[in-house]
Formats: sequence, C-alpha cells, structure tokens
Amino acid sequence: MLAALCQQVNAWRLAEKKAARARRALDLAERVFDAYQTKQQEDVAQLLKRISRRVAEIYSALHPGEDLDSVSVEPWTAKGVELAIEFYGSRQRPPHGVLSESHLNSLAIALFLAMAETFNEQIGFLLLDDVINSFDVEHRGRLAELLADGFSEWQLIVLTHDQQFFEHLSRRAPSWRKLEFTSWSYAAGPRTTQYETTGILRNARERLESGDVHGAATKARRALEELLQEVCEALWAPLPFRRGQGNDKREIGELFKGVRRTLKERAKLLLESVEPLLKNLEADVGATLNVAVHGSRGRTGASEVEAALERIAALDEKWSCPQCRTRIWHRGNPEAGRCKCGLSSFPPVRASRSVSE
Repeated sequence: MLAALCQQVNAWRLAEKKAARARRALDLAERVFDAYQTKQQEDVAQLLKRISRRVAEIYSALHPGEDLDSVSVEPWTAKGVELAIEFYGSRQRPPHGVLSESHLNSLAIALFLAMAETFNEQIGFLLLDDVINSFDVEHRGRLAELLADGFSEWQLIVLTHDQQFFEHLSRRAPSWRKLEFTSWSYAAGPRTTQYETTGILRNARERLESGDVHGAATKARRALEELLQEVCEALWAPLPFRRGQGNDKREIGELFKGVRRTLKERAKLLLESVEPLLKNLEADVGATLNVAVHGSRGRTGASEVEAALERIAALDEKWSCPQCRTRIWHRGNPEAGRCKCGLSSFPPVRASRSVSE
C-alpha cells in the first residue's frame, strides 16, 4: 500500500515538472509570438509608409499642383489594405467618395507603380495594359513621361488602344521598340504594321520538318499574304479602299492584281521577271496552300508545300538588295526608291533575270 502511494507521488511530481516545463515553453512561445507580431507590425508599417510616400510622389507627377494631403496606405480589415487621404480636413478611406474617376485612376496607377517598385525591384519587369481610362490628354502625356524617365531601367510592356498615348510614349521614349497591331483573327493570330514574311516562312519550314504539312501550308499562305501586302503598301499599289481592319482581310487575288498593276505601270521589266513566280504562286494558292481543298481532295504532299515555300522565298528575295539585305524601297518613295546601300533601286535600273518555273 505504501509502495503504491510512493509510486503515485513520484508520478505526480514528474507530471508537475513536465507541466512546469510546458508552461515555460508556452510562455516563451507567447513572448516570441508577441515579439514577432510587434516586429511584423513595425515592418509592415514602415513598408506602407514607404509605399505611401511613393504613391504621393507619383500622383504629384501626374497631377502637379494638385497634391493630396496625407496620402497613405493603411491596414483595412484583418487581411487587406486601403488608400486613405485627407480631404479638406476630413479623413476619407477609401477615397472614391470625394475623387473623380480620373483622379481615382491616377491614384490607382500610382499605387500599382509604387508597389511594383517595392515588391518587384529585383526583376524590374512591368506589364501595363490599357491603364489610361478616363485620362485627359495632359495627364496621358505626364504618365508617358513618368514611365519613360522614372522606369528607364525597367523592362516595360505597355499596351494601349489610345493613339494619343501611343504617340506620347513614342516621342518620350524613342529608343523603345514599338509594335502596332492592326488586326487579329483566330486562324492567323495578331497582325502588326511590321511585316514578318521571313519569320513566318521559318515557322512554316519548322512545321514541315516536324511532319505538320497542313500547318506548314497554312503558314506558307500567311507568309505569301504578308509579302504581297508589304509590296502593295510600299509601292502604293492601287487597291479598292477598305475602312479600318478591312485592309488586312483582302482576298489574296486582289493583292496579286495590285502588284501586277503597279509593276506594269512603273517597272515592266521587273514584272516580266517575276511573272513566272506570280503564276506559279497563284496556282499554289488554288491548290497546295488552299486549306479548304485539302479536306475535299486529300492531303497535300510535303514536297508540294516545300516547293511553294521556295517560290515564296524567291519572290521575297526580289524586293531585297543582295548586298545590304534591305528593301529596294528603304529610301526615297515608291516613284524612285532604293536600298540602304544604294546598290538596288525601284524601278530597277536593269531587269533581273527571270526565275524559272
């Protein structure tokens, strides 16, 4: 009996020691957690203060003379933050009740850019997609200036439907690469003002090498359309007027006619040189490069597509200088153009040799 009692007392003392250790561990954990929370709150407060200052700076750059009093990013509920401003002595959080849509957009862009600088500084990459809704002309120019000067070390991709904003950016950042999309379709993808015949031909050959004959034929037709459009535009080919994106959706037969008519009027010898190619390519369009025909008459052979690709490449070469590789209309105008080095010209001084069929 006594032995059992002693055993229970020892067990109780051991449990008491374990409980004491657990209480000390709990106390330490609570103190560590409290210290962590305090430090976290201090760091978040400093971070929000830093972002708030930058938001105010960017907003002031967009709206000089319209500085908002005490712009700040503040905690809002347990898991979020919100913008707050002083408006004639009244604290407004959020500020949408006292600011116009244009000013709210400016404030939102300022917040976005400030946060990008804070959280994305190691990468230095930023994508802006149509961010100037409700901006007037003056503020569009200031945003363009801010992006060009304040983010000159960043990799920026700026998308816009607004022509004025595009022109503002073009003037303030002349070294930026500019790409203008003219149309888009599911089959062809985006089309731009920069002609890409060579790249499309390369893609067509890659598809052909991988066994995708149908895909190669589709890309080859696209490359031919791209080339004919480039020639028609560069040489001011007389084509029926089309409003808007209709110019990118012309039938390929119209483009052949435009090229022929232009060469007939201003470069007959060149027309004689390229006519065999044009005829063969028209035949390719009617059969080898005609996707609709593929489905009704069987599969087009890889050799046929390869031959069509060679003819498109040969036609493409006709418009480039063999020495400097620039187009024969690189300088001058369609009435009298020449390549960059001056070796080749349009109309050509001497006719090129005819390309065999």
